[in-house]
Amino acid sequence: AFSLSEYGIAYYNTAYCYFNQKMYDKAATWFRKYVNQSKKTPKMESDAYNRIGDFYYLNRDYAEANKYYDRAYQLNSYDPDYALYQQAVCSGLERNYDAKIQYLNKLIDQYPRSSFIDDAMFEIAKTNDRTGAINEAITGYNKLIRELAQSNFTKKAYLQLGLIYYN
Repeated sequence: AFSLSEYGIAYYNTAYCYFNQKMYDKAATWFRKYVNQSKKTPKMESDAYNRIGDFYYLNRDYAEANKYYDRAYQLNSYDPDYALYQQAVCSGLERNYDAKIQYLNKLIDQYPRSSFIDDAMFEIAKTNDRTGAINEAITGYNKLIRELAQSNFTKKAYLQLGLIYYN
């Protein structure tokens, strides 16, 4: 069975069976088995690294999650924008706000059509607001309002601007 091309895919599919049952620890084990064997595709390998990162994220081990999200991003095969966004979130939770903003800016620059663009723009402005970089926060919220008026974050950006000016 080791020589069959389906052998590696069995690890991946087993991992998703556990993942769909919300048995994330077992899913992570099988995703690791998948990425550690030789018969893998870049797309599935990237996805597996993201899911392993998700496991560590759910367990609040943000440094370890960041390592796996970085592996997924480096493959640049499947959802690299998701991996960058998650790296930013993990960095923020570790209070490394400079890294958070760097990851979000990289996401915006490299994947301008990503579904995470408005999330990234809002998070940059919010992080600047929380770290006392008020002028940058105002600029960021206004940019989001101007460029992505239909975003779900537009109302939140208006609210944040109102709070900044009120304070």
